[in-house]
Amino acid sequence: EYGLGDYIPDMPEEARERFLKKGGEVASQLSTMVRTLNVQVNLVVTLIKEWLLTIPGVNRYYIEQEAKIKTDQIVDLVNVRREEKSGVLPKA
Repeated sequence: EYGLGDYIPDMPEEARERFLKKGGEVASQLSTMVRTLNVQVNLVVTLIKEWLLTIPGVNRYYIEQEAKIKTDQIVDLVNVRREEKSGVLPKA
């Protein structure tokens, strides 16, 4: 939900609840993927897009862009965790 805080206060209560509920579900699934170091990129993109679509009035270009950014961050996190687990230090 990093970077989306500006949208939450302006949402109608019902939309905010739906956004937060869906966000919790997506976060749980993504957390499991990261913990197990088993990330399915297409699934990550789909989950994030579905979650972002709960924001009322947001445009599709923004959703595509944010989904890509957030997916890249998750993949980077998993790669760092894999390197830590294997004992390989990340490049500076």
